[in-house]
Formats: sequence, C-alpha cells, structure tokens
Amino acid sequence: MAYTFFLQASPVGVPDSFKDTFTFLQGNGVYEEGVMHFLKGMKDTIWTHYDTFITDAQALAAIFMLIFFAIKSYEMMSGDKKMEIMPLLRPFGLVMVIIWWGAFTRVIAYPTDIVAAKTESLFDSGQTEVNSLRLQRAKLMYDIANSLTQIQAETEVAKK
Repeated sequence: MAYTFFLQASPVGVPDSFKDTFTFLQGNGVYEEGVMHFLKGMKDTIWTHYDTFITDAQALAAIFMLIFFAIKSYEMMSGDKKMEIMPLLRPFGLVMVIIWWGAFTRVIAYPTDIVAAKTESLFDSGQTEVNSLRLQRAKLMYDIANSLTQIQAETEVAKK
C-alpha cells in the first residue's frame, strides 16, 4: 500500500519538461500508441471498404435462394418429393445471415469488443504504473548524476 503511494507521489516532483524529454527519448511505453490505433483503424476499414463485395454477395445469395426455393417447391408440388419445410429453412437461414452480414458480424464481435476494452483498460493502468517507475528511475539517475558532479566539483575545489 505504501509502495503504491510512493509511486503516485514520485512523479509529482518531476518537472513537465523532464517528463516530455523522457517520453521523447524512451517512447510512450511498452507498445507505441500507433500500433493500437492501426489495429482499430484496420477493423473499421474492413467493415466500411468491403461494402461493395458484401452487397454483391447479398444479391447473389438472395437470387440463389429464390432459385433453390423454386426447384424444391416444384419438386414438392409435382409430387416427386413429400412436403417438407426443413430443407427450405437451412438456405433461408443462411441467406438471412448473409443479407444481415453487417449486423451479424457486429453481434459476433460484441463480446470480443468488451474483452478488448477491459484488456485495454488493464493495460493502460499497468502502463501508467510502468511509466511512473520509469520516471522514478530516470529522476533517481538524474539526481545521482547531479550529486556525483557536485562531489566531483567539491573534490576539485578541495584539491586546489
């Protein structure tokens, strides 16, 4: 408990210019922010730019479902096959999934989006702690370098 207080209290004494310089020299964290933005942007790009392909697939699925229904219905009406509904429901369900593909993929992706948001918040909290420790280490290194320089200067003055 006292350790987390020390971590939270430590970066307060660090000047903002020091934080900016340190962030510039060592990066934003374990993973740069660009990687996460790229992955989110890639998913959005896929969902928006493949719209033409999906529209063509929806039209073809609807056409082939109508052809399949016509063939099966003719077989049932002519007496070649007995009256059954189940063989017609399977392609109908498949076509409904294809026609409502955008909503279907978003429903399937919803649990993974929740997990991704939770994981991202856990990562951000861990990254905050790591950044605090990095700043603390850099501040200590800076203080030691200053004290060594001061001791060296005092030794030079005492020598003279």
